[in-house]
Amino acid sequence: MKLYSHRLVQSFLKWLSHQCRLRDWRSASAKLLDLALENQEIKAFRYQMVIDLLALGQTRLAREKLLFRSETSPEDSALAEKQKQLSMYIDWHLQKNKLEVDLKESQSMLSHHFEKSCQPEWRASLGIECFSDYILISNGSIKLSQKDVAIIKEMRAPIFIFLNDANPSFQKILLQQGLHKIPHLLIAGSNCLVDNSLRLIYKTHNIYNFNLLACFIRNCSVSHFQSFVEPVIKKNKDVAFHCLDEVTLCVNKFYAEHSFWSDQGKYSAPSLGFLVIELFTALRKYSKTLNAQNHTTPQTVWLVGFDLSPSYVFEMTRNNKVHDFVYEYIALKTRYLNGSVRRLGSQGRGKPKRTSNLKRLTNNKMKRLN
Repeated sequence: MKLYSHRLVQSFLKWLSHQCRLRDWRSASAKLLDLALENQEIKAFRYQMVIDLLALGQTRLAREKLLFRSETSPEDSALAEKQKQLSMYIDWHLQKNKLEVDLKESQSMLSHHFEKSCQPEWRASLGIECFSDYILISNGSIKLSQKDVAIIKEMRAPIFIFLNDANPSFQKILLQQGLHKIPHLLIAGSNCLVDNSLRLIYKTHNIYNFNLLACFIRNCSVSHFQSFVEPVIKKNKDVAFHCLDEVTLCVNKFYAEHSFWSDQGKYSAPSLGFLVIELFTALRKYSKTLNAQNHTTPQTVWLVGFDLSPSYVFEMTRNNKVHDFVYEYIALKTRYLNGSVRRLGSQGRGKPKRTSNLKRLTNNKMKRLN
């Protein structure tokens, strides 16, 4: 009866902590889980408590609470793997040297690729010789301070690079701050490109009259998308489309060989965010030679909303089985540290809106229609 009572109390505390997290009351959630662990060690509770502490910025305490019992039963293997991922996330600096080497190799590989096959229309669309600042926009919730706005307004020739849905909430901020005349590039996967009527999802927000220079499509060569290429181009006649698959293949190969998951024999592929950061930091390196000839300074790569928070890595994408987000997080921290990218903006509150799968032409829909 006593054991049953303990379990009932723990179940209630677990439910209560979940309700707290739904309201973003992280401190209360962590304390409730800590209370539940006083009577019995439950690794799933400890795992969630560590995430709560990381979200609160209490890294040292999170590291202390991560010390699980040494014994691991077979049914705990999944949690043991999560523990390892959390440990690497917390002590990311231990992997920094590896990532420095990896990222240099990736940049050299892509720079060599650009030298061999960077097409003239690519160079024109990406503004290799004319834009001063690449500003990459994540699809998260973002805030811009007045200082951030002033920095953007002082840029000689900036361009915003949007991904997939093109963050309509952030576009509203640009309109409010008088930044809506800055041109855009869109980079989207074929799965997140158009709605059911084949109209570019980017166009459906109707926030302001944007200046879209080009759209680069990831996975445009996949078989189920081929029959839709011409109809999509016809439906969006005012957009210059380019295929990003050659660069994608280069980064995919590198990622599959170097990510932490590859060491475990697991399949892994880069997220679109990782791919785009690799692309534009490599373009910056490649453009140094071109800019040196014209006596201009190389572009600066700015990241807006790229944080890979513990909530995103371990909660929002907990069912992810493709992207090694811990590897990407350490790569991101390394880039910020070595100055190859600079940060703009900060994380806002609330969850960003995303076009539902019912409205978008997804890969599964394309496969059924082929």
